[in-house]
Amino acid sequence: MGTQLDYRQRLNFVPDIVKMSDAAVQSSPIPGVLGQAWIDQVEKEFDKAFVSLDILLGEVDSDQVEITYEGRQKMTALSSCFAQLLHKTQTLHHALSRVQNESNNLRDDLVSARTVSAERHKESQQLLVQVHSLQCELHSKTAPHESDMIKKKLDLEINAFRDEVIPSCGNVFVGDAILSVNGIDLRTVKHQEAVEILSTQQGDLELELVFVSPDEDSDDDGTVMIEDADGTLFNMYNNNNLNSVATGSTGAASSEPQSSSRSSTSSRPNSGGL
Repeated sequence: MGTQLDYRQRLNFVPDIVKMSDAAVQSSPIPGVLGQAWIDQVEKEFDKAFVSLDILLGEVDSDQVEITYEGRQKMTALSSCFAQLLHKTQTLHHALSRVQNESNNLRDDLVSARTVSAERHKESQQLLVQVHSLQCELHSKTAPHESDMIKKKLDLEINAFRDEVIPSCGNVFVGDAILSVNGIDLRTVKHQEAVEILSTQQGDLELELVFVSPDEDSDDDGTVMIEDADGTLFNMYNNNNLNSVATGSTGAASSEPQSSSRSSTSSRPNSGGL
């Protein structure tokens, strides 16, 4: 009985050995890291604990062989489980190492790509500034020439338009008001109607004109005054006065060219208005 108690007391030291082994593993130089050195250290500690436990079981009395046999079977199962666990750990360690290497490579590629992108963005901004500067310089050199070309083109078009629309008789001037065309009275019609009448005329145009000075133009209040050849003033929009003067103004135009009211005959076809 004393031998059995002594054996049980000696078995109580097994957890202490395992605890010591765990403490040794925890004091590894790379704690918490799945590395090959850490795996080797754990395997060594397990082997030490396994050998110590086997020696302890060998010291059991011969009349308790069943306990020794059962204990060694448990140790064998424990060793098999530890070997499988160690194999899985090594597999995970290699997979983790491969993933870490790939992650490091991808991180390096990402840093390189970001650096290249930043450099290209900076370079593109510099090129954009240079292009803008060159465009400004180009416009500053070509703008005066283009402006002169545009002015010359406009002058030519204006002169061509004047030559086209102004009759060749030479009696029509800027500021003349048309009183009638080919016997059609335009004093009582609206502007749009007068334009339509002038546009529909074909062949030679016989115009009755009156010059309206810009400083005497007061169409808003209807008091446009016209001076006749004999010095008489009358309202342009007064039909009675105009009717009395219109007949004499045509004949006066041939004898006195300086009169305000005059007639003019165009030898050119109508071009659509003045």
